[in-house]
Amino acid sequence: VAANNRAAGFIAAGRIKPAQDLLVQCLPRATENRDVLFNMGLVYFIQNDFRQACDFFDKVRQLKDKATGPVFLNAYCLYQLVDYPQAQALFQDVVTQDVTDLASRFNIGLCQLRLGQFAEAIATFSAILFISPEDAEALVARGLAHWYSKNEKEAFDDLNLAIKKQP
Repeated sequence: VAANNRAAGFIAAGRIKPAQDLLVQCLPRATENRDVLFNMGLVYFIQNDFRQACDFFDKVRQLKDKATGPVFLNAYCLYQLVDYPQAQALFQDVVTQDVTDLASRFNIGLCQLRLGQFAEAIATFSAILFISPEDAEALVARGLAHWYSKNEKEAFDDLNLAIKKQP
């Protein structure tokens, strides 16, 4: 526990290599230690090694941890690894646990865009805009979904509105 806490301090201070060294020492006896596994995932995430990060966040998720952070990060890593269906499923798991999580909803919409599910993406971004009408990023994303759906007028309307909200 002490080594993991020191590693977390190193991570917070941006000292990734010492954190990684400490966590590697903890791993052999930490197969079910959520914090060590999560921090190791963070180390790899910071290093943009999304495959390794994903593996550690998935181990935390398999511990049936109720926290949504590891699930969100696991989904984000999968998105970066171009596994959009699995990323979408995990982002949906986060939304199921926390219906107010707009970041996960937004990422569901991005996955839908990448998968060519334009009508679903429009609905997802519209739901975000219902909750948060000032969200310029959701307007841009919905505009893109409209564009890919050949709804040029709606696309331009959303993009123009986004420009007005975020000049």
